[in-house]
Amino acid sequence: RIYPNPATEELNITGVPQTMSYRIINITGAALQQGSLHEGGNNVSMHNYAPGVYIIEMTGADGVRNIARVVKE
Repeated sequence: RIYPNPATEELNITGVPQTMSYRIINITGAALQQGSLHEGGNNVSMHNYAPGVYIIEMTGADGVRNIARVVKE
């Protein structure tokens, strides 16, 4: 679960089943931020991003990718 969406300062990502890598990508395809998500709940800062639509791509150790669209206000 990713909330709030639209986001202002940060995203909360809960229900992460295993350690995963993530990337935040803008609409032109440029990766703006990357890091790791840990099992359970995580916070990802959106503070420095301009208002718009972004993609968060989360990839597990097994290579399975989850993609979500996030709006930054």
